[in-house]
Amino acid sequence: MGSARSIETDSDLVISTVELAHKTAQTPPVESHKPVPPWLWWNILSLDAPAVAVVWGLLFARASHIEVSAATIAVLALVVWVIYLADRLLDGLHALDGHLLKERHRFCQRHRILIFTLGALGLFAGSWLAYKGLNTPDIRAGITLGGLVGAYMLCVHLCGPIASRLFPKEIAVGVLFAAGTALPIWSQPRAFTWDGLFSWLLFALVCVLNCLAIECWEDRTAVRNRQSHSSPVVNWAESRIAMFAAGTALLGVGGLWFLRSDSNAIAAAGTAALLLLLLNSVRTRLSAHALRVLADAALLIPAVFALLIRR
Repeated sequence: MGSARSIETDSDLVISTVELAHKTAQTPPVESHKPVPPWLWWNILSLDAPAVAVVWGLLFARASHIEVSAATIAVLALVVWVIYLADRLLDGLHALDGHLLKERHRFCQRHRILIFTLGALGLFAGSWLAYKGLNTPDIRAGITLGGLVGAYMLCVHLCGPIASRLFPKEIAVGVLFAAGTALPIWSQPRAFTWDGLFSWLLFALVCVLNCLAIECWEDRTAVRNRQSHSSPVVNWAESRIAMFAAGTALLGVGGLWFLRSDSNAIAAAGTAALLLLLLNSVRTRLSAHALRVLADAALLIPAVFALLIRR
């Protein structure tokens, strides 16, 4: 009798093991990942934000007739890159569910030691270049803005949803990114011209639009409850991206007419808003990864063309 019961128990164990193996095969672990396509590395390695910052920083400098050194541009690129790497590392560290992470966050999480090392080297190189190549006003302005960015990141990653609801990440990141991009101009003794100020405000709106659009477009898994995890601003903006983009583009046209301006920066910001409007209209035909890359390309391409135009 004992042996018969043992056989019956072993049979149940075999069946349970088979069922468990079948369920495991149906549900891949969080750590599994597909090969990254070449066109996505630009985003995975956080190179998109520094590229946008450098191009727009040069465009703002030209519009304000200010010469910026190579050291200034290099420091800008390195600082933006390090901030984005740090933010993604922290996002991966504090994520309660790995399924909610985007591919760029999962990449940083899988290679966190390498990413941390690269970030540390970037921070060291940026600090050394700032010490050697930047003047006192630039350094002072950079420290001030860096303090604001650091305080915001601490609030977001330590306070969690409370901070995100009080200071929506998409708006804060857009404004801080725009401020950092124009830092070589803000740090100068003379103020912005009206054209320069309007072009910066328009660019800040485009940056906020970019952040909101990416958050609304990116694929969300079934386990994520949007009302509980998304900020009220994102939930409100999701059905209004087209209106926001069209309004920003019209502001650009109105600024060119009202200011009697031929500013390439204003035209580039307005064109970027139009490109985001176009992306929004075809968002259902593109993958989340493609939308993420193209959303940043929409900011980059008009500024590159504006820089190539000789006046």
